[in-house]
Amino acid sequence: MKGSSILDKKFRVSQILMVLLVLILAIVIGIVGMNMRASTTPALSPSEPNSYEQGVSLYEPLKEDRYGITKTQFDSIQYGMTYFQVKEILGDNGEVIPNDAMSISKTYIYPGKESGNAVLTFQDGKLKQKVEMGLS
Repeated sequence: MKGSSILDKKFRVSQILMVLLVLILAIVIGIVGMNMRASTTPALSPSEPNSYEQGVSLYEPLKEDRYGITKTQFDSIQYGMTYFQVKEILGDNGEVIPNDAMSISKTYIYPGKESGNAVLTFQDGKLKQKVEMGLS
């Protein structure tokens, strides 16, 4: 009987160690998962209101009281212009499109005055890409 009680104790200890190992593994996976999620969540600057704070969604039709840009304004924008030069032409009605947290570019969407919109991407503060869809 003495031999079986030692085996029972060893078995019990190995079960406890196995449960502890599984718990530690679950905690580590949870921490790593939270860090990965935090690193992929786009960060918006507190000075830049997002669509939720403005009460505007990119997927809702424009409200009548919002002004927009025209095709003529869009055409006057040149590659290499600074964000501030573009802002002088288009005004403040652009909305930041969240990018990957590691991205070095910043993308804005501007609603059209009557229809459509324009998407402008700045890198190092200068216009690198511009696309318009249905501006008039």
